[in-house]
Amino acid sequence: MTTIRDTAGSVDDEAQLRYLHAAELAQQQQYSEAEAEFIAALNINPALHTARFQLGLLQLTNTNVTAARSTWAHLLDPKAPIELQHFVRGLDALIHDDFQTAIAHLQAGISHNRTNPPLNDDMNMVIEKIRVAIDSTPPTSKVAVDNPKATPNQPQRVDFSLYEKKY
Repeated sequence: MTTIRDTAGSVDDEAQLRYLHAAELAQQQQYSEAEAEFIAALNINPALHTARFQLGLLQLTNTNVTAARSTWAHLLDPKAPIELQHFVRGLDALIHDDFQTAIAHLQAGISHNRTNPPLNDDMNMVIEKIRVAIDSTPPTSKVAVDNPKATPNQPQRVDFSLYEKKY
């Protein structure tokens, strides 16, 4: 069976193929290699907005908030797809424990996204995890994004393990 990597050198659109290869690596939980392929794809074609979003999501999943924000900064440009702008704003609100704003932006992104149903599925999963975390968190506690284990003194946290899903 020929893999995406095998065909990348023989096809005109190398950036798109590298992006697909990055997604394939992420599904296989080869995160460092996936990140390198996402970056390579974006170096070839910086306008691959979905690749940029997925790279930032991968970085956030791996608790590299600074890198995710840097990656996503380009998606806040008015020329970027509106759905990705909302998704980035929603995830950034989540990083700051602003759950209502996070949910509102993620839902707005879903309503604008007509081209990538699997991404909507992922964002719906994030919304559900936020709701579960809100429901299970004592009113005086904060929920964060980097530690999914909960104790009585440390509430449940939102888990970003989205790359286990097969597309």
